[in-house]
Amino acid sequence: MITAGVICVALICTQEIIEHAAVAETDAFAESYADSEQLAEISKESETNVLQDTEQSEYTEETEASESKRMETQAVPETEVLEKTSEEKRNEVLANRYRYPEKILGMMDKNMETVDFVYDYLEKRGHVYTSQLDLDKDIKPGEIPLLIQWDERWGYGQYGENIVATSGCGPTCMAMVIAGLTGNTTVTPYTLAVYSEEHGYLTDDGNTIWSFITEGGKEFGVQGQTISLNEETVTETLMEGNPIICSVGPGDFTDNGHFIVLVGCKDGKIKVNDPYSYANSEKLWEFEVLQPQIKNLWKMSKYETDEANLFEKHVFLE
Repeated sequence: MITAGVICVALICTQEIIEHAAVAETDAFAESYADSEQLAEISKESETNVLQDTEQSEYTEETEASESKRMETQAVPETEVLEKTSEEKRNEVLANRYRYPEKILGMMDKNMETVDFVYDYLEKRGHVYTSQLDLDKDIKPGEIPLLIQWDERWGYGQYGENIVATSGCGPTCMAMVIAGLTGNTTVTPYTLAVYSEEHGYLTDDGNTIWSFITEGGKEFGVQGQTISLNEETVTETLMEGNPIICSVGPGDFTDNGHFIVLVGCKDGKIKVNDPYSYANSEKLWEFEVLQPQIKNLWKMSKYETDEANLFEKHVFLE
């Protein structure tokens, strides 16, 4: 019985040891499983954060690219305005032609060089932007400068019922001669237009009369003298350094009436300053071509007078 009791106790102890070990193993497995689950959760959370960061970065780049594209799109209209061609400006003017005087539209029809001037007419009409010539741009010592009547610095200025751009060829020619012969840069085409109108040299229909050429420049230090229309006289006058103002009729320079300046001779031909056209002024002209178009011509020279009364400065800015 003692032996049986000992055996029974041993069996009970062994069973408890086995059960305790099983419980310990179960607890260890559970703890390990929990740790594994926690690691998996941490890994999953880390992957989620990385994905979110990646998506956020992609969103930021897409947003920046979209914003940049939007700004570029908004900038296009301004670029297009700056890059309008002469033909586009002409078409825009014609589409709104009811807003422009016929004489202004006529400028563009006769000379495409005037497109920019006509295009800006509605904004700048009636305004004069300078009271003197530019020494660097306009004047070359020993030369009669080329001045253009539709130059935006003075072309919008009023001349009678019209403006200098359309009717101011006489005053513009006189301004060239005064600047070239006297060096006076305070006399512009608009200065002479105002003087012409105030002193009766402008007719009711908007033409500058011939006496403006012979008499109108004296206050500014020049005078005109009628000369004969033959090649020898014209060539000799130009070779002496005297410019010649000509009144011309229909032909290469005008459909009606116009003033131009003959300024020199080169290679047997004549250099012309046409106040209405750069293209005509860049050419050399044969006398035989000019002769039938000239209605009258005047040799221009300095006018000697009392220096104190030579010139009363006129400044007109509007």
